[in-house]
Amino acid sequence: MFSAFSRKEQPFQKCRKSFQCSDFSPRSGGTAGGCVYSISAAASSAEQAKRRKYENLDSSFIFVPFGVETLGPLGPEARALFKELSKRVIESTGDPRAGSYLGQRISLAIQRGNAASILGTVPRCGGFEDVLDFI
Repeated sequence: MFSAFSRKEQPFQKCRKSFQCSDFSPRSGGTAGGCVYSISAAASSAEQAKRRKYENLDSSFIFVPFGVETLGPLGPEARALFKELSKRVIESTGDPRAGSYLGQRISLAIQRGNAASILGTVPRCGGFEDVLDFI
């Protein structure tokens, strides 16, 4: 899950200085006996946990938890922040595709994180020759 927050005097819309906290936490909060009962339930649960984690944050900050599941569904607060940022990027650039580009960048970041997680479980070897011997 990702979190972003910025100084209250300068909300994220006009922020010059921002702080980010990124946590990746394996959660099953959205499953009941292994069955998902809601799309983005894990992201929503992670957002709530992040909000509890930062509940004592100085009031000069605006805190927005940004929960994203492994396969891409956004939590409700992440979705609202994404829509607002997309709208503002489109307004400032005049390009109606700018919001889509922002979404693509977020998707790539998720994919890179997934790849890093998978590659972290594979033992180091001399090269691809060792990995592809079975072909």
